[in-house]
Amino acid sequence: MTAAPSASLPSTLPPRLQIESSLSQLLQSLLELGICASDVQESALEASVGGVAQGLPGGLIGIKANQVVQRMARLHEQKESVGDVMIPLEVVAYVSRLFEHSRSTLRD
Repeated sequence: MTAAPSASLPSTLPPRLQIESSLSQLLQSLLELGICASDVQESALEASVGGVAQGLPGGLIGIKANQVVQRMARLHEQKESVGDVMIPLEVVAYVSRLFEHSRSTLRD
């Protein structure tokens, strides 16, 4: 799995679309981090000779974690570009269900 390109969004896009795109990239990075963390391969380790993450601090998981932090920082920078935004109740319920599912999965 390779790191997704961190392309900047054109500033001509409306702020809402920029944030939507940033959220989508963050979700993709979180998914990739979860996959890497749940199935660590020898070639993804920092000390793996000839591996995809050879010599990189934290290996592939470190790269993905750093990518998540960068995407969150970009979202934080974009927060001032939008005023009050109404979040549909369906979205709040969906996130809540995901949170509860992840908590129950971690307990098992």
